[in-house]
Amino acid sequence: MCGRCGLRLTGPEAARLWQVDQALAGLEAHRGELLAERTALLAVLRPGPVLAPTHSLAPTPAAPGPATASSRPAAGMPAPVWGPPAGASPNWQSPVPQPRQEWTPQRVQNTLLGLGALLLTVAAIVFTAVTYDRLGAG
Repeated sequence: MCGRCGLRLTGPEAARLWQVDQALAGLEAHRGELLAERTALLAVLRPGPVLAPTHSLAPTPAAPGPATASSRPAAGMPAPVWGPPAGASPNWQSPVPQPRQEWTPQRVQNTLLGLGALLLTVAAIVFTAVTYDRLGAG
C-alpha cells in the first residue's frame, strides 16, 4: 500500500497501471519531440526576410539513424525540394503568393467606424430630403 494515498501496489491491476503509466510517459516524450519539430518547421515556413530553404525535408542517404515512415515521402511522391529552379537568376522570386494578412483589431475598428460614418451620412441626406419635401424651402 502507498503510505500517502492508500493505493494498493500489488496484483495484476497494479502491474497494468504501471505499464499504462510507462506508456503515457513515452507518449509525453514523443509529444515533446514532435512539438519541437513543429516549432522548427514553423520557423522555417514563416514569411520574412529569410529566403526559402534549398534543402529537402526528407532525410538524405547519409543521414544517421533509421528512416521512419513519417520521415519518408509517400509512395510515388518525390521528396519536396525547395528553392529556385535549375538555371534561375539570382533574383528569382517564388511564384507562390504570400498569404493574406489577417485583420487586426485596429483595422476592424477603423472599418466599423468608417461604415458607421457612411451610414450616418446617408441617413442625414435622407432626412434632409424628406424634411425639405415636407416643409418646403421656407
